[in-house]
Amino acid sequence: MANKINHLIDAYRQLNQQTENCVLATIIETSGSTYQKAGARMLITKAGELIGLLGGGCFERDLVEQALPVFETGTAKTVFYDMRSPDDVIWGLGLGCNGAVRVLLQLLKAEDNFSPLNSIAVAAQANVTGVLVTIFESEHVNFPAGHSHFLPVSTAGNRQLLSYDHFPFTTSALKTVLQQKPRIEMHVINGQVIKAFYDLLQPPLRLLVIGAGTDAIPLVQCAKALGWRITVID
Repeated sequence: MANKINHLIDAYRQLNQQTENCVLATIIETSGSTYQKAGARMLITKAGELIGLLGGGCFERDLVEQALPVFETGTAKTVFYDMRSPDDVIWGLGLGCNGAVRVLLQLLKAEDNFSPLNSIAVAAQANVTGVLVTIFESEHVNFPAGHSHFLPVSTAGNRQLLSYDHFPFTTSALKTVLQQKPRIEMHVINGQVIKAFYDLLQPPLRLLVIGAGTDAIPLVQCAKALGWRITVID
């Protein structure tokens, strides 16, 4: 989880000091060669500032434009970028973007403590593994598009157990834990179709460094750049 969301955790600390909403852009599906894979996230502020990177510059500025109606209405939306066509003069441009990407844009409200960003930050701080379930298409009034729910995972023996057994997407979240990779699944509840994105979020790796000699300095610097949690004993 550390590599994917360290920049978001830092941003969350800053967001807590202001009252402006922001938009969370999440890659939920990819095909072919892409700069980032499913689960990568980026924040877009009202001023058009980007915190993070999804496409290596291929479509970020367009995402800023796509985020405007999300700011205005609060309604989540998905955007699809297909950069596989050799005739496409807009995308690709030799920047290493030769695949297709589906991105979810959802509004993070200051009044809701920027949920689900707050859940991600708290889980990382508490060293908790879990699955973030995000609805991106829905006909169900109780589970609208843009709704997210973090399901913490606890370990009992050799089994992974998810909390909140009453949540209707627990079984699919458990599959995500077992497969160890993001996934999309369609559900039908009371005849109403719901499409959800499941992303396994794990706490940062821990590194114990024995000895605080000169050679420990570059090691600690590299580990810090990777987002690891480091303890030095000397």
